[in-house]
Formats: sequence, C-alpha cells, structure tokens
Amino acid sequence: MGGGKLNWTAPEYTKSRVNIAGCVAALGDYSAISQAEARRIIVNWRDSHAYPLQVFYKHAKLHAKLCGGAVVAQRLKRIGSVMEELKLDYGAQLARMEDLGGCRIVVETAADLNGVVESYETSGARHKLVKKYDYIETPQKTGYRGVHLVFSFRGRRNGGYNGLMIEIQIRTRLQHMWEAAAEVLGRALDARLKDGRGNIRALRYMELAAYLLALEDGTAAWDRASRDAAAEEMRSLGDANVLEILDAAGMTLSSAAGDRGEAYYLLRADARTSTVEYAAFPKSRVGDALRRYSEDEAHGGADVVLALSTDVRELRAAYPGYFADVGEFVRKIRGYVSSDPSAVNGGREQGGPHV
Repeated sequence: MGGGKLNWTAPEYTKSRVNIAGCVAALGDYSAISQAEARRIIVNWRDSHAYPLQVFYKHAKLHAKLCGGAVVAQRLKRIGSVMEELKLDYGAQLARMEDLGGCRIVVETAADLNGVVESYETSGARHKLVKKYDYIETPQKTGYRGVHLVFSFRGRRNGGYNGLMIEIQIRTRLQHMWEAAAEVLGRALDARLKDGRGNIRALRYMELAAYLLALEDGTAAWDRASRDAAAEEMRSLGDANVLEILDAAGMTLSSAAGDRGEAYYLLRADARTSTVEYAAFPKSRVGDALRRYSEDEAHGGADVVLALSTDVRELRAAYPGYFADVGEFVRKIRGYVSSDPSAVNGGREQGGPHV
C-alpha cells in the first residue's frame, strides 16, 4: 500500500496485464486469463486511482475557492460502467481510460467556470495536463456542455501511481442540472442517453433543452429566432413524455450510518424500492470503503458508487442524478416551452458572452 499512512490500494499489475483484463471484460472470453482474475485486476486498477484522486480533490477545493458556493466532490468509476464502456468500444485500452477517478466542480456562472479553468491551466502544478475537452465551445451531440481536464499524476513519492489519469469535470449549475436530468431519464428508459443512445425523440428533446439552458447561462450566442424554434420543436415533441417521466422519478434517502462530515460515502440506489442508502467511512478507513465498494458491486441488485465529499448535503448537490433531484430542471423546461419569452435568459434580447 502507498500514499503515506492511509491504507491506499497500489497498482499490482502491469499495464499490459490490465489491458488483457479489459479485453476479457469486452469480449467475454480470452484463453490467457479467467473472468474472475480479470475482475480482480480491473478492481485493483480502478481502486489504485483513489490516492491520486484524493490529491486532485484537495487541489479542486483550492481552485474552487475562486468562486463562492462551488460544489466539489470526487468518485471512483463504477465497475459496471467500466465494463459497459469496454464492451461498447472494443478498441479501448483499460490502462488508458481517463475517468476511472474523477472530480467534479460545479460553479454558478460561466465566468466562474472560466476562472476555474484558467486557474488550473496556469497553476504550474507538477501534474501534467494531457487533454482538455471543451464541450462548451463544441457541445457533445447530446447537448452536454462543460469543460473536462485530464491530468497525469506525478507524485514526489509513491512512484507506483505516476502516470495514472484523473479527470476534472467543471460545469455551471445549469449544465450540471441538465446532466442530472439526462442521467435520471436514461435510467428510467434503460438507455445510455448521455452517450447518445436510446429513444430518438427523448434524445432530441434533451438536446434542445441543453441549448435553452445554454442561452440562459450565456454559454450560447443569443438568438431569439433559434430560441423560439427550439421551444416550438420541444412542444411538438411532447409525446416523448420526458417531463412526465422526470416528474415521476424520485428517490427517498435513508442512511445506514450518520452524516460524518467529510468522508467517503458509499451510496446504494435501489430502483425497485426508490431508495438511496449511504454508509459513511472516515478518510482514515479508505481501505475499508474500497473493499465494501467492491463487495457491494459484486453482489448486484443496486446501483452503487463511492464518493468523497464534505458532507451529505454537498454530496447530494454534486450527484443530483443519483438522488433523482430533477425538480428544478422540470420547472425550467416547462417555463422554456411556454409562450412566455422571458422564461429563457430573463427576457433579455442579448445573451451573455460566449465561453
């Protein structure tokens, strides 16, 4: 174990071995390695990102101080999501996956977002910025917007972690609201809407919703005709039932352990009972949290994720899709598609600056 006094998981396998395990997950069969061993390798590789992720989480909180009220949290990618991505992209190499460890920073405005991005780009930190995905300048086909920064970890000690990739997602509150709604809708429709897969009408509705939110955010150039056309098309897509589905979504929070302030929170969302349970682990028990995470994932039956956050309130703000907190999104979209032109961008005829 590396990372100082805490019980961090260290990488135990070569990258070539990790990639072989990824092939087994993608193809379902491979003579060189069993399914059980492949899963052990994948879990170890995923869990080994916890230490670099903790370092970047501390950095994220410092960068977020530039703007008041920012929400910061981090999570290790779910093994189920890892497996699904490998199956969807047979050419993907697990050892090069960029978001096994991820931090998210949610800020209020586009100006705040720009400030945080600039802070990262000019910080002079020893960790190498290897990629920048500007989904505001070039939104994804789904409508998703935000900025993702991918760093390669470079530690003074703990050399076994060097080169592991950590992704920082930076979004405005409205962009974050859209992402949560897309997650909840995709779960309800049993489709990967955030990846552009699923019901065509629902995908188009969410793409248009993202555009109208961007107008209010000032991250899309203001154009009244385009705004009106988007709202009209959304009205015509009413039979996609997007808002009705989101209205019906809801999860009840119950705790298996009390709110312990900053801690690792293991969340278990059970769609069958519409409940979310959590167990809190002090940071000193990160090894226990990782073991429990892996055990719960292996058992199945519920959607499980391990995240680090200041407290439950910030955790819920960072991962609203997990709790089906989409009421504000539904209210906003209903306002957008109404005949009231002030619903978008406060009725201003000029939008904010394009990011």
